[in-house]
Amino acid sequence: MAFYGSDPELIESAFPDGANRVPLTVHPRIAHKEVLRVLMDSSVLLLLSHAGETGVLTGKVFDYLAAGRPILAVPDDHGETSSLIRRTGAGAAVTEVEAIVRQLVVWFSAWKNGTLDAMRSARNEVEIARYSRREQTKQLASILDQMTAHQMPQMPE
Repeated sequence: MAFYGSDPELIESAFPDGANRVPLTVHPRIAHKEVLRVLMDSSVLLLLSHAGETGVLTGKVFDYLAAGRPILAVPDDHGETSSLIRRTGAGAAVTEVEAIVRQLVVWFSAWKNGTLDAMRSARNEVEIARYSRREQTKQLASILDQMTAHQMPQMPE
């Protein structure tokens, strides 16, 4: 298990005796381009949700969607993050330890049985595409076009 850009003591405190049960590596922050490579090389992406903060979607969520790997959002924020994950079919948002273990077992079994691609086909790629950088840029350009069309004074001829 590898974590990037986190305070090692914070991560290690979340996994007491983790070294005895799960190999755990905490890496320093890395450049965004390198993060994308790491995401693509990963099996499951852990997203630490912001429970209690309504309307919060970090940029990391969109990078995770683009990576095409299962997203495990913990805890279930019962808000924007879990809603996005459900709409896109990109993973699961869970809180209880038993639910986390069940979800990881499902994904591990799919990987072990060679059916991971079938699981990925459950992703709603049309919905995911709405959140791509290209689509978000188009939406922003459209908004800016609308704003400037209504506010630009006519130039005298």
